[in-house]
Amino acid sequence: MKERPILFNGAMVRAIIEGRKTQTRRPVKDAIGMADAPKRFDAYEYEVNHDSCKVTKAFGFENEDGQWKSPFGDPGDVLWVRETFYDHGPELGVECRATEWDRLDSDAGIWRPSIHMPKWACRLKLKVKRVWVERVQDISVSDCIKEGTPCGCIKPEYCPGARLEFLKLWDSIYGTWAENPWVWCCEFEV
Repeated sequence: MKERPILFNGAMVRAIIEGRKTQTRRPVKDAIGMADAPKRFDAYEYEVNHDSCKVTKAFGFENEDGQWKSPFGDPGDVLWVRETFYDHGPELGVECRATEWDRLDSDAGIWRPSIHMPKWACRLKLKVKRVWVERVQDISVSDCIKEGTPCGCIKPEYCPGARLEFLKLWDSIYGTWAENPWVWCCEFEV
């Protein structure tokens, strides 16, 4: 089992804490050579064509150029969440912006960006349950809801607004929905 950091914005940290977010997606970097890949595949089971990709397993795989590394690791690995925080020192600990979002703007200068959060200050650890690869536009409605997108429907699995909310979320972070990139997908539990 390995531990690795993962960044989340405040809204997504709140969704994890509230139990609404159990999946996340990140773009596959330099997805050249994946044109012949199936529409969706489990990254830790899929056997790739040796001649076209020059690898034997897709999980955590990389081609000759060092591309296609899963940012999530193996099922069973742990992701420790980096989020915007303020370090009060060893005696007082840290505050996390996701749950202190309503503080006055005059305090904004004290918050440190999530990328600088040390491992000891993390309050959320996520156990990787499953990793797979798909095109971002192939996300199902139920997976949109598991991404933590707001949905007020009585039967969320039929919620037409969940997909639109996920599209807006994706474009606000990556701006690539129209390009339909390959994405690493991870299901996790806190």
